[in-house]
Amino acid sequence: MTVSLNGLKRCHHAQRSQSVYCEGVRRIKIRTADSKILTDCIVLTFERNTPPMRRIPDHRNPGREDIILKKIRMMPASLKLKILVFVLILSTCFCVYYLQWEMNSPYQVFLNGIKLIPIPLFQRIFKHKCKDSCDNGDIMCQPTNFSQWRVLLASPDVRLKPFLPKYVHGKYMFPWENDYLRFPPLMDSKSLPDLALSTFTMAGGNGSGIACDVGQRLTGRLDVRDGYGRKRHDGMDEVRMWMVDSAHNKQRAVGQVTDFRNGSYGLEIRCLWPGSVVKLLVAVSYPREFLRSVIQQVNSGLTRFSAGLFKSKKGAQEVTVCSPSPNIPGRDCICNFTTFNRREYFCGRPLDKRLNCSDWTATYPLPVPPPYLVTAAERELIHQMPGPATSRTLKSTFVIRTSSAGHLPQVHKCSDQSRNITWDMTTRPQGFWNSQGLWKSLRCQTSSFPKHFFMECLRDSQIYVIGDSNANRMYFYLVGRTFSKGTLNGQWPGAAESENKAWNISIKFWPHDYPLFMGQRWQPLLRYGSVEQIIDAVPSAGRQLIILHYFLHLAPFHLSVARSRVEAAAKAISRLLKRNPMAHVAFRGPHVTSREWDINHSIGGDTLGKQYLNIISSAFEEIKDRVVFLDGWEMTTALENSEFHPDNRVPYEMVLTFLSFLCT
Repeated sequence: MTVSLNGLKRCHHAQRSQSVYCEGVRRIKIRTADSKILTDCIVLTFERNTPPMRRIPDHRNPGREDIILKKIRMMPASLKLKILVFVLILSTCFCVYYLQWEMNSPYQVFLNGIKLIPIPLFQRIFKHKCKDSCDNGDIMCQPTNFSQWRVLLASPDVRLKPFLPKYVHGKYMFPWENDYLRFPPLMDSKSLPDLALSTFTMAGGNGSGIACDVGQRLTGRLDVRDGYGRKRHDGMDEVRMWMVDSAHNKQRAVGQVTDFRNGSYGLEIRCLWPGSVVKLLVAVSYPREFLRSVIQQVNSGLTRFSAGLFKSKKGAQEVTVCSPSPNIPGRDCICNFTTFNRREYFCGRPLDKRLNCSDWTATYPLPVPPPYLVTAAERELIHQMPGPATSRTLKSTFVIRTSSAGHLPQVHKCSDQSRNITWDMTTRPQGFWNSQGLWKSLRCQTSSFPKHFFMECLRDSQIYVIGDSNANRMYFYLVGRTFSKGTLNGQWPGAAESENKAWNISIKFWPHDYPLFMGQRWQPLLRYGSVEQIIDAVPSAGRQLIILHYFLHLAPFHLSVARSRVEAAAKAISRLLKRNPMAHVAFRGPHVTSREWDINHSIGGDTLGKQYLNIISSAFEEIKDRVVFLDGWEMTTALENSEFHPDNRVPYEMVLTFLSFLCT
């Protein structure tokens, strides 16, 4: 280090420190080994074992730093705290923005639920450098066409990537996932619930039945036992309860089930139909061990993938795997199509150097993979799951005999009620199927909407139906009831539009964003954008009606994917309701389905439907008074539905329920 002193007036030796300090110094330069120049009045220590250098300020000629420090010391403590908090917030925002921008945020979908994850973990994610070639021994990297992927994903040799890298595994899980995963894998099938040995009793009844009056609530208890006859102690099975009119099987309603978390479940049912004799059915729809297996498989990387076709103008083509989460099997490098899809979506990047991400042209749904990383007992359980809802009911002949006495409480018109009442998912039943096969709400009075009333209700309205094929059925029901003529006759999954010019009614259908599984064929890319993008484009004036449905196409994936989309849609709906007071919105919830995807029923279907209901409820918490919730779960449980597409009565009654809140 070299030191030059210019204009030194006088220097003094400190008596104790053997140091030199300066007074009246105009300029002092210290040139360090890295050529940096420090300018200030300093203390230079010349002897060994002396204290480190310290600065002796010149009070007659204070520097800028002295003035700033003096002002800081004079600040009130409250102001210092505010400045510190502001700096911390600003620096945190900058760090998060930088990390997301670094690689266009391929893990952005998972940021929603993160709390207190160390920054180095994010750096390891975003700084990861992918490998765009194959090792000869890696079978997952070798497929390049659809047939090869189909065979490999069904093979016992398949190796998938976990939902998240191991170094952050567990950080993004929902609390209820950890509740299930704390149990060990199933090893003994006899430890599962035994429907023949499990029993339920109703308070005040005998072994064969119970009598009640209309409107009366009955309570009871289910005790679940395993194949050894032992009472199960932890609960967390999914138990459903419903009743059916014995005479015609048309009158149907569900009951309320409460998990005591000790192997027993509280049951509550309401007597609804005077003079009826109804069968009471209780089902252990999904044992805890099965739900644990579902969560474990999804977190291990199992899901339903789509094939992505990359094709250049010069004829080069390759097929890779696509998913809304970036743990793509067989490809280390991925194409991030979040900007194209407006929601998170990824495909493996082609190995062929003649192809790039912009050559993505089509998708094709790959088959549901078989169970992955499960025990023999879990595999057997998974294969037993598909089937009608009644295949999981307890063996019982218990009936409820309802007298003609009593009555149900009177309810007001739905149009006079807050839409909050449709979001009550804890009190069952909310309604029932009557003897005519129509849905009768117990919360408010719905209308049957005769022809002229239906048209008057929708006069001067633009209707947007957004979602999957089940939403598409609601679109065609509205088209038929309004006698609208198609102006854009798109077939599913394409967009469609119809109108009735005489009544000034316009009806549009839009598919939701990827992932979408659209039949066994190559489907050209859909370029409609995300749900929130569609909602943000809805006009800010005029009567605008929105019906949105997200469910089955999101069900095969980790529920953080569904939460990301539902929360984004809820925010877009909130913006719409603020800018257009004449807008009205309904969200159609999930329904029960227990038969399809029988290769591996743990991927998709209604397996985690209850948890998805909680996600929906949380996302719409702030706007429940402005949005009608269409509860397909209760409707289809009562109907014992087992198919992806429920009975036509379900979408029809949902439309009538929505309109009952709009029109008097």
